[in-house]
Amino acid sequence: MRMFAAREFGSIIAAESIVIGGIIVMVSAAAAAAAAAAESAAVSLLSETVQAASAGRISKKSDCEMRFIPWFQLESRRLWARGVQAGRILAARRELLQDLLMTSNPGTPETILRDALRFLLVRDLRSLYSQVAAYPDDGPLWLTTPGISNSAGNLVLHIVGNLRHFFGATLGSTGYVRNRASEFESRDLSREDLCRQIEATIEELETTLQNLDPERLGQPYPIPIADRQVRTGEFLAHLAVHLTYHLGQVDYHRRILTANPSAVENVAVKELPLAR
Repeated sequence: MRMFAAREFGSIIAAESIVIGGIIVMVSAAAAAAAAAAESAAVSLLSETVQAASAGRISKKSDCEMRFIPWFQLESRRLWARGVQAGRILAARRELLQDLLMTSNPGTPETILRDALRFLLVRDLRSLYSQVAAYPDDGPLWLTTPGISNSAGNLVLHIVGNLRHFFGATLGSTGYVRNRASEFESRDLSREDLCRQIEATIEELETTLQNLDPERLGQPYPIPIADRQVRTGEFLAHLAVHLTYHLGQVDYHRRILTANPSAVENVAVKELPLAR
């Protein structure tokens, strides 16, 4: 669940300008005047929305649909009734806005779950990045001590391998090929190398969940898990908890085995989106 951002509405206006540029030349002077008037009204409405979004007054699909979709439909019908090709402008504008709304719509339980997973996973991966960066040098990342069987470096590799396989490769068709054994056998990668892998994981997660049809969360996950067929939503929630579990292990590993025992903020409640 994310607020509409001003830059997103700005991109809609820019995209519409391209559409308009290609269509206005095709219509008569009267049609062009009608289209220009419709465009001016639309830009004014979108500008108001930019201001409202920036002030935090618009954050849900319903808020935006109430203001815009009926107007777009009315204008589109009116212009098409007059035989004006500029009606395509409004149809394109409506499609662009609806695409945005689909990515931001918290209206169903499945969408709420998808957006919550995206937020929590990215938040905790960024915390993992901060944990790795907090190590004073590369060496301690690969240390173990009695009672700690996995180094922080291996835990990081395990986390990113797990998420890139089950999210990116399986749901997002990224082509990532996992080597689970190497996640626990590799040694001596630098902090920079690990951080780059975390960044790649964040990018794949965001792209995969952005494009994931929320209805798939209620369907079986595409491959068996531990020889069982489980629902996609529950398995993805399991993966989020799995990440957070290992994040805590990395935090304690760093505090115990380095000269930097200071806390790195993890699982920050204050980062949760505000209810609207």
